[in-house]
Order: sequence, then structure tokens, then C-alpha cells
Amino acid sequence: MDARHRGLGISSAFFHWLQQSQAPSAAGFSLQVAPANPGAARLYERMGFRDTGNRHLIKINTGNGHGGGA
Repeated sequence: MDARHRGLGISSAFFHWLQQSQAPSAAGFSLQVAPANPGAARLYERMGFRDTGNRHLIKINTGNGHGGGA
């Protein structure tokens, strides 16, 4: 999120909406957070998410035909 919009409660409002509108029919929710973003991790923990220790792997298409790294 752009720094100008941090701390305004937008993310918290989104997660409250998600819980209210989707939780009755959802088995659960999953998200990813970069290790370099501890502020987001704290927000997600406040919203009830817990670190499972799982690693998510991703391959980014760089458009050069060689795939790319994560």
C-alpha cells in the first residue's frame, strides 16, 4: 500500500468486511506477506491470521523467455 494511505484503517476495514461477508461460506483464508514487510505481518496477526511456517514459492515471468526468479 502506498505510504500516504497507511495508518488510515483501510486494510483493517477490508479484513473486517471480508470476515463479515465471506466467513460464513469460507473454510478459511490464506495470504502471503514478504519477510521485508513486518508491519503487514503485524496487521495480519491482529486480524487473526497466524504464521504457519509454510513457504510460498512463485515464479515470475520476466518476459524475456527465461522465466525468472522470485
